[in-house]
Amino acid sequence: MTGQIVSRRLLLLVMLSLAGGTGFGQKPTPPPPQPPRPFRFPEFASRTLPNGLQVVVIEHREQPVVSLRLLVRSGAEQDPPDRPGVASLTAALLDQGTKTRSAMEIAETIEAVGGQISTGASWHHSFAVISVLRPAVDVAFEILADIVRNPAFKEEEIERQRQQRLSGLRVQMNDPGYLASAVIERAIFGGHPYGHPPEGTLDSIPRLKRDDLVAFHQAVYHPNNALLAIAGDITAAEAFAKAEKYFGDWPRGEVRAAAVPPPAPTRGRKVIIIDKPDAVQTEIRLGRVGIARRDPEYFALHVLNALLASASGSRLWDVLRRERGLTYGVSGRLEARQQPGSVTISTFTRTETTRETLELVLRELERIARERVREEELQKAKSFLAGAFQLRLETPDSLATIVLDALNEGFDYAYLNTYRDRILAVTAEQVQEVARKYYRTDDLVIVLVGNAGAFEREVASVGPVERIAYTEVDLTRPDLQREKPAVVAATPEVIARAREILAEALRAVGGRDVVADIRDVTIAGEATVSTPFGAFKGEQRVVLQAPDRLRVEVKLPQMTIVQVLNGESGWMSTPMGTQEIPAPLLKELRATLRRQFFQLLLAGEREGITVSYVGRESVEGKPVEVLQYQEGEHVFRLYVEEASHLPLKLSYQGTDPFSGARTEFEEIYADYREVSGVRYPFRTVTRQAGKPFSEFVVREMKINAGVAEEWFKKP
Repeated sequence: MTGQIVSRRLLLLVMLSLAGGTGFGQKPTPPPPQPPRPFRFPEFASRTLPNGLQVVVIEHREQPVVSLRLLVRSGAEQDPPDRPGVASLTAALLDQGTKTRSAMEIAETIEAVGGQISTGASWHHSFAVISVLRPAVDVAFEILADIVRNPAFKEEEIERQRQQRLSGLRVQMNDPGYLASAVIERAIFGGHPYGHPPEGTLDSIPRLKRDDLVAFHQAVYHPNNALLAIAGDITAAEAFAKAEKYFGDWPRGEVRAAAVPPPAPTRGRKVIIIDKPDAVQTEIRLGRVGIARRDPEYFALHVLNALLASASGSRLWDVLRRERGLTYGVSGRLEARQQPGSVTISTFTRTETTRETLELVLRELERIARERVREEELQKAKSFLAGAFQLRLETPDSLATIVLDALNEGFDYAYLNTYRDRILAVTAEQVQEVARKYYRTDDLVIVLVGNAGAFEREVASVGPVERIAYTEVDLTRPDLQREKPAVVAATPEVIARAREILAEALRAVGGRDVVADIRDVTIAGEATVSTPFGAFKGEQRVVLQAPDRLRVEVKLPQMTIVQVLNGESGWMSTPMGTQEIPAPLLKELRATLRRQFFQLLLAGEREGITVSYVGRESVEGKPVEVLQYQEGEHVFRLYVEEASHLPLKLSYQGTDPFSGARTEFEEIYADYREVSGVRYPFRTVTRQAGKPFSEFVVREMKINAGVAEEWFKKP
């Protein structure tokens, strides 16, 4: 036994020695960092064709692969202010059909040769990329030239892409992380082109038309506004010859691109809270306007961002994660563009630790501007960035990306060849100087997305607070606030005219006394709902009991969903169980009750509701008179047909059930039938942002037949 113990101790000593240990009780000393190995950026050749297309060739013969990347020098910065997403959607449709090839034919051709194709847009460029094995290089050239020069922009492909984007955005707009990142960019840049989401928004994408995409393509997709990188297993002579063959006859064009001005600097500190009551944690963003890509301080700020919040071991990681356990992640982002972009810090934490986390981040920003950084953490950050840059040089496509991005910003080979050295040359003094300039805590935008009621009072001391409900966020607007419906001045004349029209509508549906005598209504029928996952059909039953009870029951093939409003409270039942209705949904149900057909006709008689005459319009080709209803913040409009005096349409702002975002709804009434002495529309088609949302066809309707009390009781 004693011998075994001695042997184990000897083995331990040997292991410690091999690991660099200096003895018992002493902390092992890590080996000193090795000096950087010599570095040389891969050389490339460049030539400009007579039509203005700049061609770059990077010979990279390690794999039998060739990558073609064409970059157009215009991107999301050229989006119309009210229609963000034009550049992105234009690029996305390049490989979805040309004048001679369908989307399927393009995909099958590339797949047949073992290749890959992708398209997209960034802030200052749009791109198309094809990578193939060496024998299929001519296929790649032919397809790339075709999709860039001859996109078809077919309506069916536009609609398919539109619906895919809307489906994704509906999910994202319900994600606190996405909301926080999108909101801080809009808050930093305001009305500047950099403020909008380049991929578009729920409000802008439905407005994008084929003409917008064609116009963008015709304005900027020209060879004299483009660069082509050819990288991989190909000689420069062959690459230039093929570029001339497939792109040489691409005619020059007039580039119609607007100049992008510099954004206004960030002045003062402000806190924007996006209230999402169901959130269990808070997404935190801090940021401000930073620098342009060509700014001499780019490398120092790049190192500072890595030192602060690059990954495990960075300063904020140590403080927030390792020491306090307040978060699982923190990151810093430097967006340096042709004009000054943004610098941001992102993290998240439990709702109850929102203020603590925010104050710790602010404290570290103040400390790094006040105290010189330690040499060891400076070297660690620089080594991290230098290593990451070199790792990006391993494939032809990543090489092509780096070269084209640099050329698009006006840099040359010498810049790329010294890129790593410029990072390694950054000093502690330079880091402290840019920290003082670009992370001044007095000039900072702070965005918090979470349950505002749990932390708003605590963070009020940090700076002036602006609170916005997440359902009211509109990322197309500089103030982030969804535009309220225009309100007509409620003069005695327009109110009197509205009452006349409502009186005519009441007579048309059966008479004011008959409608006023309705105590309960039960309506059953078939509902068809369009969702991001396809159309669903089911049975729907709506039960109303005056004055303030509503039950909506939807039976789908796999589930039943029930929502109940019972006066001031409500509950809902889903396959996940039964629970109290969250405050936002309860508010929506009350608004639904106010918009019920018979309620609308009698609304002018209720205190607190003002009904005004707006004017005449045309709906579904029929002349109508328009009435505006206003009850506090709720504004909606009823369109009454002139000939029949029957309601034809109702428009209002509601909540998208899939994203939680506010959007415009329209209900079109049709197929009026008489039940118990009143006329009611047996078919209602609902549109959301101009697109089909649902259809309800009544099968059975009962008026004053009595309703069961248990229908409104929570099980």
